[in-house]
Amino acid sequence: MQKKHSTKNLRLLTFWALIIGLIGLSIGFFILAYNSYSFRPSAEVSSPTIYLAPSSGNVNSGENISVAIKVDSNGVLIAGIDVYKLHFDPNFLEVVDADGNPDNGVNIQASSLLGQIMSNSVDNAAGTVMIQDMIPVTAESLLAVSGTLGTINFKAKTNSGTTQTYFDFEPGSPSDCNIWAKDLATGAVSEILAAAPGGSYTITTPSNPVTVNIKANDSDGPIEIDYNTNATLKWSSTGADSCVASGGWSDGKDLNNDTGVSTGNLTASTTFTLKCSNSLEDKSDSVTVNVKDKPIDVPAPTVNLKANDTHQSITITSGSSATLKWSTANAVSCTAKDGWSGSKETSGTQSTGSLTSSKTYTLVCLNSEGVSGSDKVSVNVKNQPLAPTVDLKANNSDGPITVNYSSSVGLSWTSQNATSCTASGAWSGDKSTSGSESTGELAETKTYTNL
Repeated sequence: MQKKHSTKNLRLLTFWALIIGLIGLSIGFFILAYNSYSFRPSAEVSSPTIYLAPSSGNVNSGENISVAIKVDSNGVLIAGIDVYKLHFDPNFLEVVDADGNPDNGVNIQASSLLGQIMSNSVDNAAGTVMIQDMIPVTAESLLAVSGTLGTINFKAKTNSGTTQTYFDFEPGSPSDCNIWAKDLATGAVSEILAAAPGGSYTITTPSNPVTVNIKANDSDGPIEIDYNTNATLKWSSTGADSCVASGGWSDGKDLNNDTGVSTGNLTASTTFTLKCSNSLEDKSDSVTVNVKDKPIDVPAPTVNLKANDTHQSITITSGSSATLKWSTANAVSCTAKDGWSGSKETSGTQSTGSLTSSKTYTLVCLNSEGVSGSDKVSVNVKNQPLAPTVDLKANNSDGPITVNYSSSVGLSWTSQNATSCTASGAWSGDKSTSGSESTGELAETKTYTNL
């Protein structure tokens, strides 16, 4: 009887051992499955997968580590990839903006596998990365892909320890990370992502870490300057014994420089790198100075200004006017100076108005680069000549006079503003502008005129 109870107890023990073993095995499989898509990548991709490369690594605080988001559709033709979301611990890591433009927010370096990046954003406060890649609507076929969707440049913070990164992924859920296949015949879309393993990274803090920080125009960069101008480089380091420049400059450098060194005039975008070292480690930092395109050479403007259709100086009588006419080439604006004023069109005509004194008219025109050209013309004014006057006398009298038959008369005359005189009536011929002359013996009445 005791033996029977012993056998029963043994069977019960065996049963419960089996149950406990199955429970433990189930828990083990659950943990293994959880780790397989949350923290640790598969050693070999055998089904549609999103994963990280490298999936683990060591990095010193203050250093960067580049982690790629990899996608392998395992030969399946797909229409979309949605990383929503990759999580990281913001106490340990932060993402360095890929394009350096704060107006765009923080982004990772995208590398479209399907042809159209639909979204790309990072929330460093929440510790999330999101990126979406789709087949363009104009695409006539789907793609099987295996490659890098985006590259994350993580910077390790000062906290030491091991931190995990993981994808939001639950098989069958449409609201997390997915790879989408599409039936071109029916338009049906299906989720095929089988695994999304995360990563694990260990951050250490050296006892005397080397740090280096280089700036251009007091910015971590990249910055942009005009063609053929310069920027000022400044830098600082800690824990270093020496610093060496490379890239756009060279030779050994001081450990710190807060006064600045000129890059010299640059005609192409240039990256300046500084590596500082001690006996245990070295660190590098770089800053990029982008250079705008060389300005297009715009020809200097030419100006053609005329007065009464001539380039030469002209002379007009007082009280009359002249017509100014001008044309230009390569000019965008013109301004009148000297004898006239105000903005002018790049071509046109204008009257001087009535002039009583000589004037010079100047026209200055600018091209789109602010280069000037000019032309001028002079209008000289002469006074209106006065009308001539003449005073003709007979025997010193304005006449008429009466003389005896066969007597002679002395004619005399003066004039003003005259250049010549001509006799008419009882005498004729050219005469001087003043003078005297005898009529000779007169036998009849005569009239003498001097013009």
